[in-house]
Amino acid sequence: MPLTIIRSLPSFIPVAEHQAETPATFDIESAPPVLHHHEAPCTFLVEDPSGTLPIVNESKGGVYVNSHNLLVWNAEEPKGVEVPYRSITLHALQRGDAPCIYLQLSLSGGEDEMEDFVEVRVVPEDASHLDAIFAALSACASLHPDPRDDDEEDGDDLMGEGHQWFTADNVHEFEGATAIDVNDQFEDEEVGQVRAREEDGEERERKWKRTD
Repeated sequence: MPLTIIRSLPSFIPVAEHQAETPATFDIESAPPVLHHHEAPCTFLVEDPSGTLPIVNESKGGVYVNSHNLLVWNAEEPKGVEVPYRSITLHALQRGDAPCIYLQLSLSGGEDEMEDFVEVRVVPEDASHLDAIFAALSACASLHPDPRDDDEEDGDDLMGEGHQWFTADNVHEFEGATAIDVNDQFEDEEVGQVRAREEDGEERERKWKRTD
């Protein structure tokens, strides 16, 4: 998804205010952006082989993690870059000797299989804020699921070729399928154990024989 260059900061609704009121609309795109976290100052370490990201390596600024996008802002120019969450293919919290928020960006929308991913490391001046930044990123990214995801995956095991449902009447038509007759099973006295009913013909006849 394309990046957006902005020259002035948008108006944000603080997340605490948003949670305290019933929003006028539940449509993320049309609702005003909700600010989940603002962090400044930060240093941005950028690895961009294609040179498409308008963020200079080792530049300084701040990040606005909001419900619409991740806004990287440089107050010195002033200029900002809005990064859509669907362009962030990976975000991670990196600890150790160089603590930061690691971002892997796909700026081609997934159309270029040979794409060189852009890597950005957001290094806050106060490393103790990393957990809050990561939590806000995770929460906001979850508001923008990939539309290409198949939301019918949960039903795949019950459907055959051509998206036909497996039923007791047609299960024999599918290769490798096994029909189970629930009438030939019963639950044992121990919960969770199921075994086949073992009865000889005489016993079965005695139990089901109708008496006058």
